[in-house]
Amino acid sequence: MTSNNTARGGTAQPSGQSAEALRRIEPGCKPLGPNGGVTGRDRYLIVQALAYAIECIEHLPLRWQEYSNQQDMIELLDAVTSMRQAHHLRVGARAHITRRGTVFVNGELALAPIATQAD
Repeated sequence: MTSNNTARGGTAQPSGQSAEALRRIEPGCKPLGPNGGVTGRDRYLIVQALAYAIECIEHLPLRWQEYSNQQDMIELLDAVTSMRQAHHLRVGARAHITRRGTVFVNGELALAPIATQAD
């Protein structure tokens, strides 16, 4: 698998390379974390964006789902966050996408039940 860097005139790199290697490809890229970055919340925003992307792909009609991209995003999210944080981020994204809230069930974050109107 290669990156979309070739579309911007760069050199294609195989997936699985370290972030440090990718920074060398893109001069001017600021490092993430407390000693660098753009917003001071870069890492959180990136993992949250991954969670939203994963859930958005899952909610597309099956023929439009980019399955391999989604699986790579899941692998990346799992690699940079704890299992609990990944779960919370994905449930939160799913709640926004489906316009539902979240609740705690037996200590775990879950989607809120779908509200129904009383007759």
